[in-house]
Formats: sequence, structure tokens, C-alpha cells
Amino acid sequence: MSSFLLIFLLATFFSSGIIYAVRKLNILSPFFKRRGGVIIAFVLLAGISLLYFLGNSWGILAKDYWSILAAQLIIIAGGLADDKWNLKPVYQLFYQAGAAFVLLWANDTIDHIRLPSIGVVMLPFWLNYCLSFLWIVVVINAFNWFDGLDGMAGGVGFIGMMVLFFLSLSPLVSQPQTAAIALLTAGVLLGFLFFNFYPARIYLGSVGSGSIGLMLALLAVYSGGKVATAALILGIPLLDFIYVSFSRIRHRRLPWRGGDRRHLHYKFLDAGFSERKVVLLMYVLSAGFGILALTLQTGIKILALICLILIFSGIIFGVKKRQSSV
Repeated sequence: MSSFLLIFLLATFFSSGIIYAVRKLNILSPFFKRRGGVIIAFVLLAGISLLYFLGNSWGILAKDYWSILAAQLIIIAGGLADDKWNLKPVYQLFYQAGAAFVLLWANDTIDHIRLPSIGVVMLPFWLNYCLSFLWIVVVINAFNWFDGLDGMAGGVGFIGMMVLFFLSLSPLVSQPQTAAIALLTAGVLLGFLFFNFYPARIYLGSVGSGSIGLMLALLAVYSGGKVATAALILGIPLLDFIYVSFSRIRHRRLPWRGGDRRHLHYKFLDAGFSERKVVLLMYVLSAGFGILALTLQTGIKILALICLILIFSGIIFGVKKRQSSV
């Protein structure tokens, strides 16, 4: 366990230390202020590379290392282009799909699901790859859309990584290599949050949100393809993504056409809540359902998912009602 603690502390130290040096020494400071996720992505890749090449006592597979490296480099390149030129959604989808295809090529897929009273159900080849592709792209986009307030996406990503760390160490999963990568990512995000929490002095940008989304989607697959568990961990960003998409379609707009205030966090702000309170509420909800994901059995997790949907719907209704009275 001391090795895991060392990974976490070093990741936090280097992430926060590099950001501090960039700001203090004014090294490309204007560039990194809006693209702080570049630091996250490269510190993360450096850490995974050290884990892989220096002993690799956690048993990180070569295919997993090279697929993570290639997919993250695609996200970095695409995210930098998006931050500079504000790419159209179709071009954003192009590089996100490229990262997903790299992971599918390495056979990082959801090949089974576990159903109550039935047990493990192996998915046919075509459904396996279609579901995995959709999962990766949706989670990347959900975190991209969720990056609307200071510290929100990074904090929820940190919570998700900690839940995945403990899940990977559980007897049911027992994957120390996945736990090491999850804790490394959590440490990098914590170091970033020192500067990204409200009021933020540095921002994720498309690279950062895409990098977090990619790692969350991928590590959820590594942890046994536990769809219900992963959906609970990522419940708030995913439900916000689904709600906003259908809301825009209902109003005869393309789901990826932004520029509105349909996201849950904007509704809280418009109803009179402070930005800090909204972010902390998102942390509490994510942590609460993350803990449920660790402790509940599969059948009860489905009930917890239904409960999460009802809570989300209740929040939307309550915020709208308060918004109308403000």
C-alpha cells in the first residue's frame, strides 16, 4: 500500500509543482492558462511510462500502455486544435473516434455484462465493439460538456478515479495495474485542482476534459466492464449529457449545438446559487453515488441508478421552479 501512496503523492507533487513553476516563471503562461489540461495529459503519460518501464511490478500490459499513449496523444492533438480553432462538432467527433478506435484495436472493450438473476452475459462481437465505442465517445463528450464551472470536471474526475482505484483493489476485480493508473490520474488531478478550484487560475481546456473522460471510460472497462458501476460513478456528467441532448432535440436544435444554458450547473446559477456551492454539490452527489457503486451488489446498483435518475430529475424540477420565482 505504501507504493500506491508514493504514486499518489508524487503525481500530486509534480502536477502542482509544474503548474506553479509555469505560473511563477511566466513560462508560456498565457498559453497554459486556457490549456492547463496539456500539463495534466503529459504528466499522466510520463507517470504511466515510468510505471511501465521502471520495473512494471504492477503488470501493465504492453498493449494497454501503447494504446493509452496513442489514444491520449490523439486527444492532445485534437484538443489543442479545438482550443485554437474552436472545431465544429463533426471534427471533434473525428479525433475522439480516432482515440476510441485505438482502444478498440487493442481489444479494450466491454465484452460482457452482468444481469440480476441471470449472471454474466457475453456480448456478441459486433455489440461488444459498438457498445465500447459509444461508451468511450459519450464519456469524453460528457466531460467536455461538464467542464462549465471552475474545478467541477476536475473534481468529479478525481472522485471517479478514487472510486475506480478502490474498485480495482476489491477482491472481485483485483487489478493492481488498473488501481495504480487510477491513483496516478487522481494524484495528477488533485495537483491541478489546487489551481483550478474557484476562483480558477488555470483551466482544463479541451485537452484536459478529453483526457479525463478518456481515462475514466477506459479504466471503467479495465475494471471488468462493470457498466452499472461505471454509470453510477459517472452518473451526474452522463445524465447532464443525456438531459441537455434531448432538451435541445425537443426544441428542434442539434444536440451538439451549444451556446445555451441548459446544463444543470447553469440552471443552479440562474436560480441564485453561488458557483462554489454548485461545484461542492456536484462533488457530494458524485462521491455519494461512487460509494454506492463500491458497496452495492449488481441488482441493487440498478435500483441505485434509477434512484440517481429520479434525484437528477427532481433537482431539475426544483431548480426550474426556484428559477421561475427568482
